Amino acid sequence: MMKRFISLVILYFPLLLLGQTKGLKLGETMAFPTMSPVIRNTSPTLVWDSVKSDLIVLDFLMTSCSSCIEALPKNQKLQQLFGNRIKIVPVTFEKKEQVERFWNKNDYTKSNTLPVVVEDRDLKNLFPHQGVSHLVWIKNNKVLAITAGDMLTEKNIQQALSSEDLKEWPIKDDFFVSETTGKIMGDGFYSRFDSYVNGAKLQYTLDSVGEQVRFRAVNVTPIPLFLYLYGSIRELPLMKKERIKLAVADSTHFIEPTDESQSLWMKNNAFTYESVWPISMGKEELINAIIADLANRLRLNVSLVDLPAEVWQVAKITKKKNNGGDAKKEGMPLKFWLTLFEINYPQLPPILIAGNEMELIETENVSDFDGLRAALKKNNFSLQKTTKSILSLQIKEIR
Repeated sequence: MMKRFISLVILYFPLLLLGQTKGLKLGETMAFPTMSPVIRNTSPTLVWDSVKSDLIVLDFLMTSCSSCIEALPKNQKLQQLFGNRIKIVPVTFEKKEQVERFWNKNDYTKSNTLPVVVEDRDLKNLFPHQGVSHLVWIKNNKVLAITAGDMLTEKNIQQALSSEDLKEWPIKDDFFVSETTGKIMGDGFYSRFDSYVNGAKLQYTLDSVGEQVRFRAVNVTPIPLFLYLYGSIRELPLMKKERIKLAVADSTHFIEPTDESQSLWMKNNAFTYESVWPISMGKEELINAIIADLANRLRLNVSLVDLPAEVWQVAKITKKKNNGGDAKKEGMPLKFWLTLFEINYPQLPPILIAGNEMELIETENVSDFDGLRAALKKNNFSLQKTTKSILSLQIKEIR
């Protein structure tokens, strides 16, 4: 059973790697700067020698990172729970005035009391990274772990406080370079299936190598991988949960549980796959062959089929003919608005449109069935709950 989306600008790539080489690694000793400018602190500077906590967690973030900001109330609760044993410190390179304005207005931050390091250069030089949130866990002045933001949980803090080695945790390394198979032997097909590569980012690549085509997927899981492949040869709708049909013994190998951090789940369930094919194969033939090989290796039957599901159906309301003609409408195409609605509210069922998907409508801010129905009615559309056959990804285990 298998274990439980970006290119770098080439000009800068060697410099980035050099910066990462100079950064601290797991197990190395951390020499803090003498002090750092902060907000939300009793003093305008944080003197690092005054921090006596057993565990320090540096949370590198930016005000433009919505998930980073949304996590701050949770992080403050964790700070309150563990008290002086830990010190959670948000860190940003942004200007103090900019951060203060944001912190004073944003609903997630205006009452948050965690001290925030601003205008940082020193700490990022010690721990280079490209994406945020980027967490650095420091214990006894040693780098204990470097992770994504979702790892900051009560359970993981407890483990960090009681352990001196967390090398089994998923590592966040924005400069990790995945190994390739090197020289490809022969002119035919081969495929390779490996486990999760700790430190590597999720990645899909399809490129030509001589007279062959190579597909490589790093740290992927079955559902998004198969959707990526099918989506490369046909247009897919927004594939919400109602469009994913699993007939498997343990769905937690396919769908992330809500009570586990994504990083840990990916480490336990993701895999790496590579295959090489003749360059003479057409795109659709190639993708279908990759899908078949993957399904065989994973002992799965995988297909796109129409299956019944609960949906919301949108339809045009027939109006009496207006002899004066309709005034020219302004607004957003119906399909675009409903797609945004579905993305913003993934817990709601798929929405199907009967009629002109591109008709312009006047939009409103709505969040549920009744609100959407009222907004659509003003634009002469109806909305009803029903059951329809919709395009679905079906995955069955072969036993």
